[in-house]
Parts: sequence; structure tokens; C-alpha cells
Amino acid sequence: MARETALAALAATLATVPGFAVVRNPEAIEVVGNGLIVIRDGDPGEPEVLLSPLTYSYQHPVPVEVYREGGADKEAALAAGLQPVGSILEADRTLGGAVGWLTLSPPQTAFDRPPGTEELAAARFFVTLEYDTASPLG
Repeated sequence: MARETALAALAATLATVPGFAVVRNPEAIEVVGNGLIVIRDGDPGEPEVLLSPLTYSYQHPVPVEVYREGGADKEAALAAGLQPVGSILEADRTLGGAVGWLTLSPPQTAFDRPPGTEELAAARFFVTLEYDTASPLG
């Protein structure tokens, strides 16, 4: 449950970025309006296990992709799209208490992009969500 709570809180927070649609684990990419933010659940990896009480502590890297119509100056369009995303995430690094803390990686503009997105300005970065749970299935 902690994993899903953390991912849902991330999606809800990113949904407040003005002008961007947010989708989670889409099969196809379609940018409508100002831009699109794609959240991919990612792999939570191996937790640190604490024994008393039994606690699984995760540092879960979540891939986030930002797509915008680029026009003539893709770099400027992308920078203008990434700035509000970063500001909103940095404003509440606990996502309203859903996670212990979140950190952001620098954006990558060279990554395996879905077909049909080659003409869009795009970047991928990772939001690492730190959370604890009593069960590795939670």
C-alpha cells in the first residue's frame, strides 16, 4: 500500500503543474495542449530491512518523462516545461506526508523514447521516493 500511496501522491502532485496532462504507464504518447508528463512506476529495488519492528525501507526511483511541442526552439520549450515541474516537486518533498522524502535527478534528453515522439521536446528524470512499509508487497 505504501508503494501505491507514494506513486498516487506523485501523480496527484504533478497534476497540479499548470497546462500539463499527467498519465501513468501509458502504452502510447499523445501530447495535448501545453505538454504531457508521463510517470512510469519503475522498479522499487531491494529494500533495506530493519528488524525491530520489521520495516522495509525503499528508495524507489520513478522515471518521469516531460513532453512538449518543441517548435523551432526545442531546448527553450523543454526548459520552460521542466521549471514548473521541479518547482512543484521541490515545494513539498514529502508529497503531503505520503513519502519520507523525495529527490530529483538531473534531466536526460537522450533516452529510449516511444515511437512517434521524435519531433517533441522531451526529457526524462528520476524522482526517488523514500518510504517505509511493513510488507514488501505493500
